[in-house]
Amino acid sequence: MTNGLSVTIMMNELDHIQDDLEQQLRQEEYARAELKREVELLHRFISAASHDLRNPISTLKTSLYLIQRKPELATHDRMSIMEGQLERLSHLVNAMSLMSRLDGKSELAYDETDIMVVIHEALWVVDEMVKANNIQMSLETPQHIPQVSINFEEFKRALVNLLDNAIRYTAKGGNVTIKLSEMHGYLCVDVVDTGKGLSDTEVSHLFERFYRGDDAGDATDTGAGMGLAIVKRIIELHGGKIRVTTEQNIGSTFRLMLPT
Repeated sequence: MTNGLSVTIMMNELDHIQDDLEQQLRQEEYARAELKREVELLHRFISAASHDLRNPISTLKTSLYLIQRKPELATHDRMSIMEGQLERLSHLVNAMSLMSRLDGKSELAYDETDIMVVIHEALWVVDEMVKANNIQMSLETPQHIPQVSINFEEFKRALVNLLDNAIRYTAKGGNVTIKLSEMHGYLCVDVVDTGKGLSDTEVSHLFERFYRGDDAGDATDTGAGMGLAIVKRIIELHGGKIRVTTEQNIGSTFRLMLPT
């Protein structure tokens, strides 16, 4: 009887040991998969960053080479192109620095905030761009707007990036609207534009770092291809979600969802 009990105890112990070993193996497999994913992301990051840095640097080197040998080539157009490339480099370096800082955070400091204050400050930031592009900007809000806990500066940064993107891809004279609503425990902040809409390919890559749409990339474009990736990361740090709906030749809606 005693021997039978001992065998049963030993079998139970072996089962526990086997379960522990299987759990350790699963954890190691998960850690290897995560490491592989991070290495792949790093390779993609280096490749994309190198490409985006190489183009403006090459343009600047070529322009300087020509101007040094033929000063008469220092025309207004060429100087504008050089200024645009310098601005693009500056935007890219700043965006990479910001993205690195956000990646290093697991959470943000929050305060109970009146969302309307953030929205009005963001609108003030893009006001010059709105006027330059003759955009009709409007704001639609419900009677009751719930309080939300957000990081004021980071959420304003996300909203400014979205507005900048909407204005950039909306034809002059078009409309950009901010709409607020409450849904299933979230405060939704929609940025709606009347641009040309997005293709399926653009939607599938939209929040990738360094991705820029088909209409971006001319010599004077200062977009770094990081704006929407930064928006996504900021909203994730708020415990929220970002959604996009789009229709060709109609426009796009980017929805920021903040938990209430």
